[in-house]
Amino acid sequence: MAEKLPGVCIIGAGMCGNAAALKLVREGIPVTLIDRGSPIGSKNISGGILWGRELEEVLPRFWEEMPYERPITSKRISFLTDKSGFTLEFKNTEWRQPPHAGFAILRARVDKWLAEKVKQIAEETGAVGAKGSAKAALEDKAPEVKAITVKRTVVHPPPRVEE
Repeated sequence: MAEKLPGVCIIGAGMCGNAAALKLVREGIPVTLIDRGSPIGSKNISGGILWGRELEEVLPRFWEEMPYERPITSKRISFLTDKSGFTLEFKNTEWRQPPHAGFAILRARVDKWLAEKVKQIAEETGAVGAKGSAKAALEDKAPEVKAITVKRTVVHPPPRVEE
């Protein structure tokens, strides 16, 4: 059996933070996700299109469970001048079948769902991180940490943590 590694604290539970956490907990490494929103995703009010299948590398068959608005079945690009314009549209019949090429998503829902998947996989692999609020987790696990600096702004006390 591999040597037990120390836990990792990931600040920011967006797409990248959650993807990093998923990779780590699959390897049995404990992760503590710290996000300014409580619950995770609550500060994110945007949506968008999740293209490609990069998420499948860390979460196989994610599209079967991920909360998405609709699959993307075509793509359009428009060229405009001040007096005219035209649009090209690409359609592919394979995009109508899972796994789809892309998804219209609301980040608040998807970020929260991804954090829940991190927690589920961590419990399955035994890679459970710190529990409770970020303040309690940091005081218990690393008493020398008093605050977290985000974009040159010191956050007192540290934001909430989701495990």
